[in-house]
Amino acid sequence: MNIANRWLDIGGTVLVNASEGRAAMASDLQPGGEVESPLLVTAPGTPGDYLMEVDMVHEGVTWFYERGAKTLRLRVRVEP
Repeated sequence: MNIANRWLDIGGTVLVNASEGRAAMASDLQPGGEVESPLLVTAPGTPGDYLMEVDMVHEGVTWFYERGAKTLRLRVRVEP
């Protein structure tokens, strides 16, 4: 499992060419558990307003939001 970010346009559509960051989980996490983990984030190269979504991902299987988990979404303005 990994912690990951992905970029969406302001309407919520995933930007397929945007950089996604990944951070490996150090250990399994029990339901309701918490962990702090660094996540290196690279902003999109084009200035504008975006949403950065942070979620757990089981690589090659599913993003947790697809199974009903709540994600963290932050509005981000990229400036030149």
